[in-house]
Amino acid sequence: KFGILLETVHKAKENLNKESIKERVSVKMVAKKQDGTVVKKLFKPIFDQNREGPSHRVNIFVLSKNKEERLSWHVMEVVVIINRTPTCHIKGIAGHEFARIVCQGKAQAYLNKAVSFNFDVNLTIKQAVEELASKLQVTGPKPMMSQWLYIFTKGYVSNLRSRRAMPNEYWTAETVEDYMRCKVINFPIGVQNEAMRRDAFRTWIISQKVTDDKDRDKNVFVCTFDPDLQMVKFLKTHSLSVENKVETLGLLEHISLGSVKVDENFFHNVTMGVPVTLGVKIFIRRIFPIQDESDDMIQRVLVTEAVIGSTLTHIDDCHVLVVQTKKRHADSPDFDEYLQKKIREVRVTFVKKDDPTVNFELGLDPRCRKSDILSRLCEHLSRPRNMIEVYKYWSGRSCPYQASQPNINDTEGFDSMFQFCDDTDRKMFYRILGTSSSPTAASSTSGKCRIFRQSTAAAAQSSQHRTSGAASSKEEVGENLPPHHRGGGGDDDTLGEGGD
Repeated sequence: KFGILLETVHKAKENLNKESIKERVSVKMVAKKQDGTVVKKLFKPIFDQNREGPSHRVNIFVLSKNKEERLSWHVMEVVVIINRTPTCHIKGIAGHEFARIVCQGKAQAYLNKAVSFNFDVNLTIKQAVEELASKLQVTGPKPMMSQWLYIFTKGYVSNLRSRRAMPNEYWTAETVEDYMRCKVINFPIGVQNEAMRRDAFRTWIISQKVTDDKDRDKNVFVCTFDPDLQMVKFLKTHSLSVENKVETLGLLEHISLGSVKVDENFFHNVTMGVPVTLGVKIFIRRIFPIQDESDDMIQRVLVTEAVIGSTLTHIDDCHVLVVQTKKRHADSPDFDEYLQKKIREVRVTFVKKDDPTVNFELGLDPRCRKSDILSRLCEHLSRPRNMIEVYKYWSGRSCPYQASQPNINDTEGFDSMFQFCDDTDRKMFYRILGTSSSPTAASSTSGKCRIFRQSTAAAAQSSQHRTSGAASSKEEVGENLPPHHRGGGGDDDTLGEGGD
């Protein structure tokens, strides 16, 4: 008949008054049908009403006012979070760095690149943003500095607020303590991929805010892409006028996203600051950090070319417009091809067989073959093709050297090459053979230990023969190699604004 209320009662210890009650209380409620379908989610970062006495405090949360909505409910899950910590852990990344990173690979990469900071909960959000801007070297007027964090119900937001029980009454987060209250939205009931949601919420993107009207304008970044050098550079922040519409993504995300008509004026405003010539293209890089970017449905909206006369959709704050400069080589990839390739890439650690302390990482496409891997290695190590061989990495034990029969076949698939590795830690052995991979060279390499066991006199008599016969070992004859065959090995170049 009546609504559902939740009360939390807090009492001070003996001889203390209500001012000693410091805990923050926030509530999350999820209502489900009998088949498990979620029909309502409610986030309450702060109480709707409260009562106080000399030494106690009562917080009142309104969970439901509508009897009719509860007729389909079968179960309610309610979480009450009580927090007293005096400091708050926040990760920060500069806007220009964020834009560059997400245009060179997976969106989640910026979460790993962000830097950790701790703030006193009594600090205002504005003070925390200014401090982060200073430490992250974000330049610009302080009044225009803002933070952006990701909430799965709203996308990227700079203001945190919540509707209270009374009509048209809202609460807005102003301090770091208020921000901590809002963490309740990501508590793992009624959500998927909760770890990624929490990480995206606590990672603040610090940048200049060029518009305050989220309903009509989006704050986006603009970068340039050189297709010949495959290089991304940050250009500017930009205000993009849009029309909003609620779009549904995977993992139960329903976000108000913008759309814009692509015309000459759009091209002029976006490319301002870039030498415009024939062949210039514009793409939009969309960022939804909690989504699986390998999913086919998500891949269709990650990057789109802006063609005059078309409409760009699914635009949010912090998305990136990429101006691709004119190609000088016809086979250079467009930005969409480049990005999709980078998203597919997995990181592989290459370990030198003769010295396991030497290692480096490269990004490889899972569709590559052995010949493609050797090509990348030769380029990285500045070595000719016939001087490098690769072998499977055997976790927990050394892999014996097999000069005559490498244990990775030319036609072997990517997964088979790493069948003895963890999916999150792929490794591969490599070996620098020398100027020749002939049986003679291989024989002299395997006989290396016997040569060094000879007496000093015998070694002196046959030094010339050993030098020419052991050319396949860099360790023995490195100084005798031609200059272009020498090279280093191993150095690698949330509840949001308007939210319920």
